[in-house]
Amino acid sequence: MMINKYRKRIEQKLAWIVVAGISLAAAACAIGAGAAAEKEAASAATVTVDTANFPQFLSMIGYIKPLKSETIKWGAEGVIESCSFELGETVARNQVLAALEDEFLSPDIFSAVAAQIQSQATVDAMRISDTAKTEAYQDMIDKEKALEDAKKLLAGMDYPVATADELKAAEKRMIAARDAYEIAVADFEGVKLRIDTDPERYEKKNALQVAMNAYFQANNVFEYYRDGVSEAAKAQARAKVLTAQAAYDQAVRKYNEFGENLFNTAELTEKIKEIDAATNIVDLRRVTASISGVVSASNCEVGRYVKKDDILAIISDTSGFYFQMNVSEFDLDKLSVGMDTDVALDAYGGTVFNGAIASINATPNVSDNPLAAPVYSVLVALDPEQDLLNGKGLYPSMTGVASIHIDDREDILSIPTSALRNDSNGTYVERISAGKVERITVETGEFAGGRVEIIGTNLKAGDQLISEQGSVQSGAPAQP
Repeated sequence: MMINKYRKRIEQKLAWIVVAGISLAAAACAIGAGAAAEKEAASAATVTVDTANFPQFLSMIGYIKPLKSETIKWGAEGVIESCSFELGETVARNQVLAALEDEFLSPDIFSAVAAQIQSQATVDAMRISDTAKTEAYQDMIDKEKALEDAKKLLAGMDYPVATADELKAAEKRMIAARDAYEIAVADFEGVKLRIDTDPERYEKKNALQVAMNAYFQANNVFEYYRDGVSEAAKAQARAKVLTAQAAYDQAVRKYNEFGENLFNTAELTEKIKEIDAATNIVDLRRVTASISGVVSASNCEVGRYVKKDDILAIISDTSGFYFQMNVSEFDLDKLSVGMDTDVALDAYGGTVFNGAIASINATPNVSDNPLAAPVYSVLVALDPEQDLLNGKGLYPSMTGVASIHIDDREDILSIPTSALRNDSNGTYVERISAGKVERITVETGEFAGGRVEIIGTNLKAGDQLISEQGSVQSGAPAQP
């Protein structure tokens, strides 16, 4: 009995020892596991909560419009004879694009051709007559001057042969006149810088002129007496006068032949207007480009019958482009000329072109629906210096979306979109706080530039958020 009693006690003690050992081992394992967990806290990629400026945009759909477009129409009816352009070709202003066949032209054009020829012939004749009359008048003036010169030469010879006494008297008169002329020159030198209306200057100037004439005349008489002129020379001078008179009379008769039969300037102007009017009608047979640009639409086919005002082609000036939008009346007051605008074109994968509002049409576009809200055309001028298409071009009617910069909101609490999470419980972020990951439910606002606005949350600037979804579980230890 005693042996059994001691055996039971020994077994109980052994059991407690085993339990204690297990407990100690479990505790040691727990402590070791905790230390290992604390030592192995995950390193996660993070982003920072921060403030940023959020631009405000007004987005509008629209389409590309060339700098200028012209619709080219036929000016007359007929059958197309030739087409001198192709779709997409660049043409120059006044370049002939197409022409009609002659035999199918309207009677008006044939009559205009006849009127053009007749009026041109009349104008040519007028201009020839006018030139001839001008030349005849100038010839008459020239002949008149030659006659006067011949008469002066003869008058200078009309002196008798002088005696020795006459020659000596002529020399004395010449010397006296020369002395008087030199005195007059000296007197005038003292006043010549005065104004023309000065009485003394005026008087001495006249005295100088009189003295000069007297001196020249006295000198001519003296030289004539001294040198003498033969009767043969006088006869020759008289003959020159007669010849010059005959030439002058003939020039006068030739000029007078034109009389009053010549046209006047008003008549010539009227005839030129007739030519222009006829030419405009004749030119209806051909159609020319009114601007330089690219043919963006063509309706030309040789042999086809066309009527007046039928469309031949559309030419677009592609040296620059607009983006045209139709803006509602409710948004119009938000816009102003000069606002920066980003245009993303559908054809080029959303490639963004910079521009600015160039014009806002204050007249609404007419709609067939009387209940429709008015819309207004707004043009955005695209920056022509951009080279974003690697050789590709813009074309009329390309569609896209314009984002107009309305205003900027400053210092908005926001996060990179990579930190945003969504599940069945809502939108949230994962913030690292006290070495652990915690879930924070958030409400978002606007998105801009890869960031999203955070509204009504306990997040603050500087908080670290997990940026790679699933990299660390919520509640698990983590570090940035």
